[in-house]
Amino acid sequence: MNAKGTLPYSRLYRMKYDENGRILSFYIIERTFLSGEEYTYTAGKPAECLCYDYVPNKCNTAKNVPAGYAGSPMRLSRCVIHADTIDRYEKSGEQFVFVKKFQRRNTKNSAPPEIQFIRQLDSLLQNTALPNHCGVYFELREGNEAMYRIDVSLTPTFDAEDDEWACTVEAVLGELVITKRPDMEWKDIQDTAAKLICSYLKKGKYRDKLLACGGIGTGFGEGDLILLP
Repeated sequence: MNAKGTLPYSRLYRMKYDENGRILSFYIIERTFLSGEEYTYTAGKPAECLCYDYVPNKCNTAKNVPAGYAGSPMRLSRCVIHADTIDRYEKSGEQFVFVKKFQRRNTKNSAPPEIQFIRQLDSLLQNTALPNHCGVYFELREGNEAMYRIDVSLTPTFDAEDDEWACTVEAVLGELVITKRPDMEWKDIQDTAAKLICSYLKKGKYRDKLLACGGIGTGFGEGDLILLP
């Protein structure tokens, strides 16, 4: 529970390993999405991983549309893991199509965090109409030593006097992935994210869409909510 004793923890993990200590599956379940990784190992061949991200309330999607097709709330990909590289294939229709080869030892996003935030938020907002009565919640997740994540969600109501408005999600616009310094603690992430959002509200390309909504907030699911700007 949070400090007020009202909001339950929103994140669950499930991991499974084989008898040799190799990971077989890794799942994350939160209030607004589910993601999973399932690994297979074949002697003499690269390891493979089937990755999926499912956002049930993602805008402009329908749950009966299978992964790989326009309008599906699930993204499905297949990764072939070599010694120094990872080949990523995205499901398109019924086939997996090669997307990119990643260097395992050099995966850090070279753009400054401010540019990463702007580019990704622009992409989420450019073709999206936001109802002017809703709240917008930038929910923070710590991620790993190299990055943190921000889930951008719409809520059906907004109440500046009640933090619980952010607990009810009507639709999920998407996720932002931002690199971080190795020494960043949760408070540093929260302060940095708040500054990025405030900066966008002042001069961002689609700032008017956000400002037309009832209210905007950010914070970790287990912590206090910060209202912006």
